[in-house]
Amino acid sequence: MYLDHLCRLDPEIAQATELATTFLTLVRERPSDRRERQRQVDDWLAYAVASTCSSLHRFAQGLQSDYDAVLAGLRLPTNNGQLEGQVNQLKAIKRQMFGRAKFDLLRLQDLYAA
Repeated sequence: MYLDHLCRLDPEIAQATELATTFLTLVRERPSDRRERQRQVDDWLAYAVASTCSSLHRFAQGLQSDYDAVLAGLRLPTNNGQLEGQVNQLKAIKRQMFGRAKFDLLRLQDLYAA
């Protein structure tokens, strides 16, 4: 309801919302046909690059620079999310312990968190 009101007030917000929703659908549904998937990605990239939203424009340019990886990410069922979560947790503990203790306490803190 609030988002609908914002979209009516500002066309740039409406366009950004539409682009984000379309991209989310593309990532979640992952069309099985290679040509269809590539066509949908190409259409989304063209629309995003032509958009007035500068953030999504830059995001689309970044995706274009690594186009093959984007298509592979939409094709393959695996990802490295679990690993990234573990690294993020370890970095948070490291920042929390900075300047307080030696490696032994950091190791114990990491083992306790796991």
